[in-house]
Amino acid sequence: MATPEADLSGGPVLLSLSLATSSFALATTFVRFCVRAGINKHIGADDYTGGVASVSAIAWSLWE
Repeated sequence: MATPEADLSGGPVLLSLSLATSSFALATTFVRFCVRAGINKHIGADDYTGGVASVSAIAWSLWE
């Protein structure tokens, strides 16, 4: 039985899941950059957009 002082919001669990998902997205975006730079020798606007979105997701997760 939970005590009245217990935090039942689940905030820490949700934060850790958010950070894990955002970190995975950032890692896959970095791998995409490396592959595109190695194979095509060209990084396009879609790659930069994905990178900005990944970094923004990490920043937003840390901000909250």
